[in-house]
Amino acid sequence: SFSYILDSKLTKFLEKKNKKELLEKSLKSLKSIEEKKVLIIGDAIIDQYDSVQPLNKPIKESILATRYLKTDIFLGGIFAAAVNLSQFNNNVSVCTVVGNDRDISLPLTKFKKKIKSKIFYEPNKVTTRKRRFVESGYNRKISEVYFMDDNLLGKQNKKKIISYLKKETSKFDVVILIDYGHGFVDKDIYDVLKLKAKYLAINCQTNSANLGFNLITKYPVSDFICIDEPELRLAASNNTSEIQEIVKNQITKKIKCKNITITRGRNGSFSYFNSNVLNTPALISDKVIDTIGAGDVFLAITALLYSSKSDQLVTNIIGNIAGALKVDILGHSKSISRSNFYAVLNHVLK
Repeated sequence: SFSYILDSKLTKFLEKKNKKELLEKSLKSLKSIEEKKVLIIGDAIIDQYDSVQPLNKPIKESILATRYLKTDIFLGGIFAAAVNLSQFNNNVSVCTVVGNDRDISLPLTKFKKKIKSKIFYEPNKVTTRKRRFVESGYNRKISEVYFMDDNLLGKQNKKKIISYLKKETSKFDVVILIDYGHGFVDKDIYDVLKLKAKYLAINCQTNSANLGFNLITKYPVSDFICIDEPELRLAASNNTSEIQEIVKNQITKKIKCKNITITRGRNGSFSYFNSNVLNTPALISDKVIDTIGAGDVFLAITALLYSSKSDQLVTNIIGNIAGALKVDILGHSKSISRSNFYAVLNHVLK
């Protein structure tokens, strides 16, 4: 049984297409990315979910009182992107920097067994941590607290990372840079990647800690950009025009990139590839538990597909399905499942 509403828009959209051919192409494209060498580089994030039970309002204060139940710690940021991508690729590596947080040593050990890791340690700093208070009944978020060190990357580690990247970057088929704006990726790191990467895919994220200061225009050259609609509008300072107008008339004037995708949640994805525009409706999940990380999953899998010359429509359908599977999961408690993915793909294109 599927917990997906095949949105009428998607059904109508696919009615006019040759679904059998699309399915064949999709399976072939997915096969072609299984062994590609991938490097995911970007910020490490710890996602902490504190389950609480709401109590009554305190008599003398206008605040919400809650009772603490339990804490779950998940490796987020690029760790989560790597684990999700490893469902479709056997050759993922990560490069990042973490602080001295004791509670992640066990999850990190498990992670390193599965995924090749180049992790640098800053012993006197903390890893970016997003601590979310979640109402236990419906898994609804109440509030969050960020623990951050904006100057996470020290001089010595930076030298090491630059020399690692100068030596290793060109050995990867695809480099995926996910910049969450938490003090790891800077111009020097980008310059090495820009020069050495065979195929460079970038997401530059806007969140509550960096709103308006972490824009995709920081990266003037790349092979593939994937950001969401608010990130696009902020980068163009444009809150009114159609997405197509902004991408064609503003963004492509500021940055050199022939392949730009804008993810739009329930509205699917907008893709601009070699001047060809494509809007692909979303596969809508009827139980959206948590949207965190859906864009990263979309970026990682579509970057690999495009790097292996996959068709624009096939790539967007696959990306939309992967994103829809992700919103069903609380935080990064588990990765999306390969078998679920193939079941949904076959169902959508049958």
